[in-house]
Amino acid sequence: MKILMIGDIVGSPGRRAAVRTVTQWKAQEKADFFVANGENAAGGKGITQSLAEELLQAGIDVITLGDHTWDQKEARTYLEQEERVIRPANFAPGVPGSGVVTVQGPNDVRVSVLNLQGRVFMKPVECPFRAADALLKTPGLGKVVLVDFHAE
Repeated sequence: MKILMIGDIVGSPGRRAAVRTVTQWKAQEKADFFVANGENAAGGKGITQSLAEELLQAGIDVITLGDHTWDQKEARTYLEQEERVIRPANFAPGVPGSGVVTVQGPNDVRVSVLNLQGRVFMKPVECPFRAADALLKTPGLGKVVLVDFHAE
């Protein structure tokens, strides 16, 4: 399996570059599974439903977020609806969305993506290492486990 993980997509130039790259790489079979951090897709201030859908329709399999997760009000309800857009797992318990998702990858390989956020120069969150340890014990994780660690 060939995987492309894309760092922060920032604003419309970043979205255009990500869509172009994913489209080309899929066509050229350079990669067959795509993860992108979209937490700055809305001009550096979170992500909206329409922007997330644009990226997912382009072929990105999972979108991860970070410290700007809540910058757009609609993110709260959207994260409850779209399981392929995940926020850091070490956010406070009970917040909308999930910090891990398992999806069907190429050749029927199950792929799990974990999203964690660091604590240096960031708003307070739970310990990402304890969260990772707990998540890695979750039953049903895929054969392939990818981690997006959003940190400074």
